[in-house]
Amino acid sequence: MSKPVVLVTAPTVSELAQGLLREGGTEIEFMTGTIDEEALLRALSAGRVSAVLLRGSPPLTARVLEAARGLKIIAKHGAGVDSVDIAAATRQGIAVMVAGGANADAVAEHALAMMLALVRELPRFDRGTRQGEWRDLNHFTRDFRERTVGIVGFGQIGERTARLAQACGAQVLVHTRSAVGLPEGMAREAELDRLLERADIISLHCPLTEKTRGLMGAAQFARMKPGAILVN
Repeated sequence: MSKPVVLVTAPTVSELAQGLLREGGTEIEFMTGTIDEEALLRALSAGRVSAVLLRGSPPLTARVLEAARGLKIIAKHGAGVDSVDIAAATRQGIAVMVAGGANADAVAEHALAMMLALVRELPRFDRGTRQGEWRDLNHFTRDFRERTVGIVGFGQIGERTARLAQACGAQVLVHTRSAVGLPEGMAREAELDRLLERADIISLHCPLTEKTRGLMGAAQFARMKPGAILVN
C-alpha cells in the first residue's frame, strides 16, 4: 500500500516538521518555482496528494480544489487562509486547518517594531544619514509613551500586540466583535469610527473576510487624526 502524500507549497520546511511527517507514515513532495493556479492543478489533479501543507499564499481556488481528487486536508503553516476558497473546500469535503498562535508572537513584535519605527521616524532619519545629512538637533520627534494605540481585532495576535504596546507605555483601545474580557488598563471602543478618531496609532489584526474587506477606505482615513499611523 502506498504512503499518503503531503504536498508542501514551498521548496522546503523545517527538518523537525519533515521528521514528524515521515514518522506519521507519509511521503513529502515539495513545490519549487512559481506556485500559481496552473502549477497547483498539475500537482493536485493526479489524485496522489492526500494533504497540503500550505506555506505562503498560493491560490487554492475552486478550480484547483475541484480537480484535487483525493485531497482530504489543507493545513496552513501559520494562521491566514485568505488564498483558500473555503466554500469550495467545504463542498469537496476538504478540511482546512490553521496553526493558531504559531507565529503570533513574531507578528505582534513586528507590529510593535513598525509602530516604534514610524513614531520615531527611523526610516526617514536612516535614509537621511546614509545620504550624508545630519538633522538639526533642535528637531523633535514624537514619543511612543502615552500615545493611544487602537487595536482592531483581538485574537491571539491582536492581544499580544496590545500587551506589548501597553508595556511600552501606550494607552490601548480595543475594537473587537467578540465579548472577550480585556486585560486591566485597556479600554473597549465599540465603534470603529470612534477608535479611528481617538487613536494616534491604529494596528489592524482582523482576518480578511467579506466583512473586513475594504475595512479602511477614504471615509475611514478622513476620520483619523492628522499624522496618525496605520499598521496593517
